[in-house]
Amino acid sequence: MTIKNTKPQFVFFLLMVWLTLPGCIETYEEVNYPADSEAIRYGSELEEQLISISLKDGSYDNILDDASCLTVVYPVEAKLNGETFRINTVGELPAFEEEYRAKISNRDQFELVFPVTVVNESYQATELINQLELDQLAFGCVEGGSDQDIECVDMIYPINVSVYDPIYQKATIQGVTSDEEFYYLLTNRIDGDIVGFDFPITVLNSSGVNESIADNDALANVILADLNSCDEGDEKFGLGTGSELGKLKLFMTDAPYPIDSIESAYVRITEILMKYESGDARDFVLTDSIMVINIFELRNGVTETLTDTLINPGTVSGFSLIIDSAVINLKDGRAFDLKVPSGAQSGVKVKLSSDLEIIADEEVNVLLDFDLSKSFVPKGNDNNPNGINGFNFKPVLRAINLAEAGLITGQIFDASDNQTIEGVTITLNDSDGEFYASTFSEVSGSYALMGIDPGTYTLVIEKEGYILQEQSVTIIAQETLTADFELVID
Repeated sequence: MTIKNTKPQFVFFLLMVWLTLPGCIETYEEVNYPADSEAIRYGSELEEQLISISLKDGSYDNILDDASCLTVVYPVEAKLNGETFRINTVGELPAFEEEYRAKISNRDQFELVFPVTVVNESYQATELINQLELDQLAFGCVEGGSDQDIECVDMIYPINVSVYDPIYQKATIQGVTSDEEFYYLLTNRIDGDIVGFDFPITVLNSSGVNESIADNDALANVILADLNSCDEGDEKFGLGTGSELGKLKLFMTDAPYPIDSIESAYVRITEILMKYESGDARDFVLTDSIMVINIFELRNGVTETLTDTLINPGTVSGFSLIIDSAVINLKDGRAFDLKVPSGAQSGVKVKLSSDLEIIADEEVNVLLDFDLSKSFVPKGNDNNPNGINGFNFKPVLRAINLAEAGLITGQIFDASDNQTIEGVTITLNDSDGEFYASTFSEVSGSYALMGIDPGTYTLVIEKEGYILQEQSVTIIAQETLTADFELVID
């Protein structure tokens, strides 16, 4: 049997068929780019304003979610004095508002039934399981708040928008029928694409009048004139719990360890809890994000942010850190895994230096000072690195409201040659002579003591081979005291 090679002829046949097929070769027509008066340039002020106009306005259902940048997805249920009402569409809101005004006299008598799905101003949906999640998502959605929508000007749809691709010299015309479509068109374009309206277009101005727009200059003038000329209706309706939120930021720092043989000290925090002075006896979870922190590095003004969250107003009575493990690494390569007594169950309790008040619409910054020298107690002879055969872990922390505390910073120099000195012990004693805090100078000679309660203290500066120095200092809340020292050789 003779076998013939038919592959070249077959490939040539396919090539001829492909060349004769209509539409297989794309032709490019010359594109005339729009004039500046018609183009919406990428990243321009006009584009930003148009994106703000196209954002979803959620102020009309504030009776339900109390948030102008969120919109509830129907159907949804709400309770008035315990009586349940079902709202199936946005058209039923006026009737529900009548029931609300007739049946309750106190705004706390309103309750939204969860879970609830809401859509934000960028048209993204989120399911919420409780009122706190809704409050956190809604924070800032008020008149003059963080929501960026422009409601005083509305586009009248449909409109035609031309998108020009300068790379492939193509232009497409897209019909836009809603704010959502316009938002996605503007926010999904790439740098280099040129977008332009097919003028004229029509907008609804702040006076409620349809206005014909001939070019971008006229559009920009209307937006500028109407930008702040109307009430956007973003005021909070005041329902739900009736409490606005405050912001709490937690930072961690460390009172340094005196032993030079320590390389690092890691703790693994799995949860941070907070307890209010009154109300629910259960702890409130600030964060359950797992954090592994080398607290040995948190000294002389260096901090680690633990949480930045919105919470209900009230008096905070304390914090707990759930720590499930800790590791000490020595410079000689040895490592010690430490047991955490009750830290992984009930948590490590953190004392407050004074009452901590969370106030609506205000921010509170709290410093958790981890006393490393008291928390990691060496076993054996700590004067000799080889004599250390382990550590007991007994976490000692205190919490300081930074708004009520001061800061001491400075540098330590050798008086003979003006060179900075590393490893100087800086101890702060209170007015009774009792130990308050301590740190050690860095290679640069610099040091810092954070979160110091107002009052009079004594700074004690000491290093072997130098004459000890003392200085009385007065700490004032929210002020920084600079205290430099020149040590004299003994």
